[in-house]
Amino acid sequence: MPVYNGERYLQEALDSLLRQTCPHFELLIIDDGSTDQSAAIIQSCQDERIRLVRNERNLGLIATLNKGLALARGEFIARMDCDDVSLPHRLARQLAYMERHPDVVLAGSWFEKRQGQRSSLVRLPVDHEAIRFFLLFDNTFLHSSILLRRTWLEASGFRFDPDFPYAEDYELWARISRHGRVANIPEVLVRYRDHEENTSHRFRHQQNATADRIRQMHLASLGLTPDDRTLQMHLAITRFQWRGSLDEAMEARDWLDRLSRVSQTSLNLPERLLNQTLDRYWYGVCGILAGQGMKTWFLYRSSPLGRRAALHWQLKLGLRCLFRQPIPVEQA
Repeated sequence: MPVYNGERYLQEALDSLLRQTCPHFELLIIDDGSTDQSAAIIQSCQDERIRLVRNERNLGLIATLNKGLALARGEFIARMDCDDVSLPHRLARQLAYMERHPDVVLAGSWFEKRQGQRSSLVRLPVDHEAIRFFLLFDNTFLHSSILLRRTWLEASGFRFDPDFPYAEDYELWARISRHGRVANIPEVLVRYRDHEENTSHRFRHQQNATADRIRQMHLASLGLTPDDRTLQMHLAITRFQWRGSLDEAMEARDWLDRLSRVSQTSLNLPERLLNQTLDRYWYGVCGILAGQGMKTWFLYRSSPLGRRAALHWQLKLGLRCLFRQPIPVEQA
């Protein structure tokens, strides 16, 4: 657990770990030069499992994460952020899963996302092949839910790469998935706190730019090397920021159809899973053009993704085209 000025939520995070039903672990905490009461809060916890290491100066998150990987001594390395909460059975569930699946080198889980008083369940793809596919679009792991096999990590020499700031975890998980099997346990094991100090809020633009580079690299890992125009189209579709004409939408259709074929062949994914993922992106493209009327509807249906899409996507788009009501830009 890296800590930098985390006093606001730190005690709750510590308590959630120290109350695990699986009690045999070392809690390695690296204080990255905090100037608040974080160190005092940690030192007030009289628990022999805590091992506190203090950086002499602020090294930043990536260097601190890599320092933690180097200092960890257990058979497995679990990650935790100082503003999240692990459910009491988290470690026990993950260890049992890794024992049943010795070929898996990294396992995360589903999680509860909390925004103030609101909460929602986030279901991430579970199987290795599905995760490899979803990584084309976004990070498919919650960092605070990760459990890694340390021996595999040491043998591979993998570490967080400082060339991918604000999305270093996305890059590492994608890289690991290309060399070892990964999974998500289909159970909520962590509560993720979404607040204004999160990296995804404070450094949104930098994070998006880094994530785009990772998407490009992951496309290449599946043998997809689009030209710059097609790549920019893919990235815009992924972020639901695509804007274009009907002719350009045809290019988007052809790209998504190609992505479906290649993924099905390379990863042996069932068509149903591909459709569930890609049909919402195709809906997003066509929804922007619903103001063009039924021309857009026929374009939508010209793709297998449109013809095989879930009925609610088809009905929503059909009504938008009929009444010429495009998706508002801010919602696209």
